[in-house]
Amino acid sequence: MTGLVPLPDGTLRLRVPFVFRRVGDRKRIVRPGQSRTFEERTVLAAIGRAMAWAEKLERGDYASVSDLAREERLDSAYVIRILRLAYLSPDILRAVAAGALPGGTSLARLEAAAVPLWSEQHARLGLP
Repeated sequence: MTGLVPLPDGTLRLRVPFVFRRVGDRKRIVRPGQSRTFEERTVLAAIGRAMAWAEKLERGDYASVSDLAREERLDSAYVIRILRLAYLSPDILRAVAAGALPGGTSLARLEAAAVPLWSEQHARLGLP
């Protein structure tokens, strides 16, 4: 039950439902029914953006990452860093989508793990 509850002494108690959800080694407060934390939504949005950019580059919509960055009005280094997320292994992408990545999901952690070899990606993120 959400809302104000009058108490016998004339004061009011505010009731706000929430649950603790373990994210990596921390607990986060989330609303009941809220399936993802802000950080998880941010990571998923970055992966989606990376995949869209990779598709545009592969289709030839842009001749280079610099052209893409200029069109998006972003720094080339940022675009390159995010673009690497498009090449994470399918197992990692499934774990991120399910919120089941060992050690939690953070953009910095995934960026650090986005190396060419999938086996090395798995090792960096603690996956078999």
